[in-house]
Amino acid sequence: MIRASQVDKKHIVKILTIAFHIDPHVNWLLSKCKKRNKLEFVMNYVVDEMMERGEIYLSDCGNGVAIWKSHVKEKLSMKYLFRNIKAFLYFDMYTVFRLMKSEYSITKKYPSSKNYLHLYQIAVLPEARGRGVASTLIREWITLAGNACDIYLETANSKNVLIYNTLGFYVYDEIAQEKITLWLMKYQR
Repeated sequence: MIRASQVDKKHIVKILTIAFHIDPHVNWLLSKCKKRNKLEFVMNYVVDEMMERGEIYLSDCGNGVAIWKSHVKEKLSMKYLFRNIKAFLYFDMYTVFRLMKSEYSITKKYPSSKNYLHLYQIAVLPEARGRGVASTLIREWITLAGNACDIYLETANSKNVLIYNTLGFYVYDEIAQEKITLWLMKYQR
């Protein structure tokens, strides 16, 4: 597992864009936006945000990426303002509202009074899937976290629920968003 830096941004965005182009939740969030490169724009936004307030790790082979977000809120800065104004101007109001509402509905399900880690995104290039890349990235973080904090994630893909179950996660809640169900999962020690 290799901690990513700004130098890796283009590669990380590529992995995320390829992996999430079929994600039910992301597609639902962006479905009303008519922009051509909307998914790539969102992934650039996510990487920029998580470079400031999270942790991004590439697999040793460079075919997978895991983005971890902590409970700590990002501080108001010029980078924060610029990134969010740019997103606000890029997307239509409906998409901005949908993105914000979804993020709020997920975040409110996490504890507000204690430390936690949130597996915000994990992605593996198609040619490397089925080789344990994602599992290794998750297991290494679970080991690093130890018993220091709870670990959460969510998925809109029912197949992923089964995979995450094998890694020690269980569904503790669900969020229905129109035709999409998000399964909220927590790691059980």
